[in-house]
Formats: sequence, C-alpha cells, structure tokens
Amino acid sequence: MAGCISILAALRLATIKKIAPTPRFSLPRAQVDLENLHAVIANRYDVMAKYAQSLKRACADEVSRLQAASADRVAQIGLARIRFASRWMYRDSERLSESHRAKVREALAHSQRLAKLHEMGVELAALWERSSASREQLLSHLQDWCRRAEASGIRALEDFSLRLRSYA
Repeated sequence: MAGCISILAALRLATIKKIAPTPRFSLPRAQVDLENLHAVIANRYDVMAKYAQSLKRACADEVSRLQAASADRVAQIGLARIRFASRWMYRDSERLSESHRAKVREALAHSQRLAKLHEMGVELAALWERSSASREQLLSHLQDWCRRAEASGIRALEDFSLRLRSYA
C-alpha cells in the first residue's frame, strides 16, 4: 500500500501529507515512565502491528503445543477452531462479521493462553481510546498492563512488555 502511494506521489497524482513516525528504542526501562508512555502513544500503530505479529506467533505455538499434547477427537476439533480463528483474532473485533466473532470466541474458549493474549491486546488498544484520562491515569494503566503481562507466564506477553518499556 505504501508503495502505491509513493508511486502516485512520484507521478504527482497524490501528495503525502503525513508519515508514521519511525520508532526509536533504548534499553528497556525498569518501569514505564512518562517519556516512555509518550513514545508508546506516538508509535501506537507500530505497537499494535507488533502485537499482532506476536499474537500470530503465539497462535502458531499454541497450535503446535496442542497438536503434540493431545490426540483425542475433542482436542482436534478445538485445534481446528483455533487454526481457523487464528487468522482473525488479531484484528479489531468491530470489523469482523458476527460469524467470525463467534468462531474467535469458540477458539478462545479452547485455549486459556490465547484468551489471555486476546484480552491483553484489547486492553492495550483501549489505552489510546481513553482521551479523557490524564497522563497519570494513562501511565498507571500502562504500568499495570506491563506488570500483568510479565506475571502472566506467557512468553509472548513477557517479551512484548519488554518491547513496550524500550520505546524511546
């Protein structure tokens, strides 16, 4: 998509008014601070794109884990649902049809790990929507999110929390 816009701009058929900021990183902070919060909010599109990538990897890992762990018919049905829903669960649920939302809910019912990842992603996305919240409230929410991610025992969430704390 960006390539098409660049081509149109080169042909002077379009004008690029704004570009997304390039994220900068530093060593991870021990705790999220205000500077870190501002960097995360400024790079929210990058944050959510990276979260979607980590969710995709976690889905693939969960499918592999479930495949190796069980051979019974019920588990295989759940595995098929997870495989199908893994293509949809990282997307905004508002944009999904009701049938796809139902399939994602079914898949999440079969895996606590994926349910937690999905729930944490929704909470992270809700952070930008709190326009009436003060900086201190936003900071508190992000610190709480990182604390819960690191305590979840899910490697993808732990790694992502570390990534969030390294935005500069």
